[in-house]
Amino acid sequence: MKFVIVGSGPAGIVASHMIKKLEPKSSVTLIGKEPNIVVRCSEPYAIAGVIELKDIIKPDEIITSANVEFIREEVVELDRVRRTVKTKSSREFEYDYLILTTGSKPFIPPIPGVDKENVFTLRTADDARRIREALEQAEHVIIIGGGMIGVELASLLADKYRVTVLELLPKILYASYDDEFCDEVESALRARGVDILTGRKVEEIIGENRASGVVAGGEKIKGDIVLVLTGVRPEVTLAQRAGIEIGKFGIKTDEHMKTSAERVYAAGDCTESFSAITKKPMPSALVSTAIAQAKVAAMNVCGREARFEGVINPSVTKIFDLSLGRVGLTERGAKEEGIKTLIGKFEGLTKYDTQKDAKPLKLKLVFNSDKVLIGGEVLASGNLVSPLIDFLSFAILRKLTPEDLKTIRYPAHPELTCLPFFHPIVSASERVV
Repeated sequence: MKFVIVGSGPAGIVASHMIKKLEPKSSVTLIGKEPNIVVRCSEPYAIAGVIELKDIIKPDEIITSANVEFIREEVVELDRVRRTVKTKSSREFEYDYLILTTGSKPFIPPIPGVDKENVFTLRTADDARRIREALEQAEHVIIIGGGMIGVELASLLADKYRVTVLELLPKILYASYDDEFCDEVESALRARGVDILTGRKVEEIIGENRASGVVAGGEKIKGDIVLVLTGVRPEVTLAQRAGIEIGKFGIKTDEHMKTSAERVYAAGDCTESFSAITKKPMPSALVSTAIAQAKVAAMNVCGREARFEGVINPSVTKIFDLSLGRVGLTERGAKEEGIKTLIGKFEGLTKYDTQKDAKPLKLKLVFNSDKVLIGGEVLASGNLVSPLIDFLSFAILRKLTPEDLKTIRYPAHPELTCLPFFHPIVSASERVV
C-alpha cells in the first residue's frame, strides 16, 4: 500500500507515524512545503526572547525516524483519477490513499496599509524571526487582535515595550471566555501597562512606506511595529483545484475524516470541523483537534474504523502569573445557540489555605437543561488549570452530569491540590443553579 500525506504540520506528522505503526510494511511519503518544522505554540516565547528561536525548530528526524519518506516541496496538483500528486518541480507520487493536512494561513483583514513595512503576521519560524529583529528597533508595539496569541504575546512583551492591543469585539478573549474571565485578564494586562482598546475597528495603518501607527475608531495611535494577529483561515487551494467539496470553514469531511473524493481524507486546520455539542459546522485551528483528526484519518485509511467525535476546543494559556483554560461552550456561547443553561461556580484557592503561596482559583461549569456538561472555564495561578481542563474535556465527551461529577475521586496534598472538601469541579457541581 502507498500512502501519501500532504502537509508537514502536526496533523501530517501524527498521521504518518500512526500509519507506520498500524501498517509497518507500507510506503508512507509525507510532502510539505514549509522550510522547517516549527513548534508554533512556542513562537510568542521566541519572539519575546524568553527562549531561543532555534529551540522551537525541530529536525526532520521527527518525521524520518518513523521510516517515513519526507519530501520538502509544494504539491501543486492532485489527480483524483490517476491517484497521483505532483510537486512544483514536476515530481509525481502515486497513492492508494491520500491524506490532506495542508493546514491554515494567517487571516489578513482588508485594512489599508496592511502591506507596509513593519507590519507582520505570525505563522512560520521566519515570521517569528522577522518580528524579533524588528523589535530590536521598536519601543511601541501595536497588536491587532485580542485573541489567544495576541493577548499572550502582549503579556510577554509588556515588561520591555509599550504595548497596545486593539480588538473589534467588546472584550479581549471574547470568543473564548465569558465576561468575568475576560475582565480578569484585561485587569492583569492593564496593571502591567498594556493599553487595551476594545470595540475598535482598525481603519488604516498609517505611515509612508513603513508603518508608524494605526487609526482605530477615529483615533490615531502611533507605534513602531504592527502585529496583525487576527486568526487563520484553512489552506484549501489544492483540494479546491481538485474539485473536492469545500464548506464554509474548510474541506468537508465525514466522521471518518473522508472527503468527497474517493480514497482522499483530510485532517487538521484545513478541514471543516463540527461541534460535538451542537453538531454544527465550525472551524478549529487547535493542535489538539488536528492530532485527534489525524489519528482518525490514519486509522481509517489502514482499515481500522474510527470516528471523530467532534470539536470541544480545549485550550489553555498563560498571562503573566495567571493560567486560564476553557473547553466546550461558554455560557454566552450556549445562549447564542439557544441552549438553556444551568451554571455551577466555585472560587477557592490553588492549595490548602495553610500554605503561604496559595492563590485564588475560579472555576465555572456550564450544563444544558438536561444537566449534561457542555462547557467549563478555569482561572488560577500555577499548574492546576491544564489538568482540570483535561478532565472537563473527557467529561463533556462522556456527557457527565452534576451527579456524576459530585462523586469523582481525587487526591489531596497541601502543596499540590485544593483543600479536599473544596475540590473545584465537585464544589461547582454541588452549586449548580
